[in-house]
Amino acid sequence: RMKRGNDGEVFYPIYVVCSSTSTINLVPIDWTSGMILKLMNLGAKDEIYNITHPNPPNAKWVMDTGFKVLGIRGVKYLESSERRPVSVEGLSSIQNRADSALARYIPYVTEEAVFDLTATKRALGADFVAPPEITADFLAKLLNYAALKNFGHLDIRHPNIVFSPCVTLFY
Repeated sequence: RMKRGNDGEVFYPIYVVCSSTSTINLVPIDWTSGMILKLMNLGAKDEIYNITHPNPPNAKWVMDTGFKVLGIRGVKYLESSERRPVSVEGLSSIQNRADSALARYIPYVTEEAVFDLTATKRALGADFVAPPEITADFLAKLLNYAALKNFGHLDIRHPNIVFSPCVTLFY
């Protein structure tokens, strides 16, 4: 386990697959559910309504911002699942854990899916409201809450208590 430095940051010299050009479709759940309810009230029309962000953020920016918020340094990016060098002896277990945790997200951070909002905007008309911009503050709020809840994992030492790690914000 890597130790946190005096500044509260932790250094993980690992490689993460993430395209520098792809965007990632992040939308707040309250906006998404609001759009779904508005569309449901219209009734079935035999159309496909995409409920996506018209201006999705860059995937690498989201990753950089997330690691900064969580106080994680040392991450390097690969554009694809190419073979990565082993940087420091003994860190392969950390790399393996990162790989297994992040593998399912590779398509989301390396591909450029574009969803047309034309049908959604046309169906909702004046009731269509664009989602809020995904900002560093918004990501920090989400990640700090997730960290407070230990990302949904219980502390195995105290199974009835959710672990609450300290997270440092850097802006």
